[in-house]
Amino acid sequence: MFVRNWMSSPVVVLPTITPVVDALEYMDVKDIRRVPVLHDGVLAGIVVRSDLEAAVGRTPGLERRSRITLGDIMTKTVVTVAPDDTLEHASQIMLANQVSGLPVVDGPRLAGMITESDIFEAFNEIMGTSENGARIAMTIPADKQLLDSLRRRLKGLSIQSLATYRNQETGAWEVVVKVCGRRPVEVA
Repeated sequence: MFVRNWMSSPVVVLPTITPVVDALEYMDVKDIRRVPVLHDGVLAGIVVRSDLEAAVGRTPGLERRSRITLGDIMTKTVVTVAPDDTLEHASQIMLANQVSGLPVVDGPRLAGMITESDIFEAFNEIMGTSENGARIAMTIPADKQLLDSLRRRLKGLSIQSLATYRNQETGAWEVVVKVCGRRPVEVA
């Protein structure tokens, strides 16, 4: 799964000269929490709603603070991903940098945005949550061949989705399978 399949595009952007108060109003209208900031058509930074709210505050002196621009407060070192990066790579970058969204750049061009919400949507698609069927969770010992064990235990049931991870304590495979059908099935 690649970033290009889950990113939002086209991207809502604002120029560096945008006053913070105008940017907040725009973000309210668009119902967004972050905006890439461009200077001469090139990604120059990123702002999030909480940074804008902190910049203008709710105390006297709003006239003075209304002259603050995005260029004054934006985060200038922007962590990005490429459209051909994997979703897993994007989520690792988000976790490592404690950010909830990343601009997607294709060379010098801003191609999109990938957010934690996009990754949640992908996760739900991978897990088949919108499909009818039974969800089966099982543990397969580390010394067993994963796919052979699944075939034996599922006894020919049709698999819609499959997710696995290693149990850090035991090394065993933890497996979640969504199979066709509406009724729970008994699995060996």
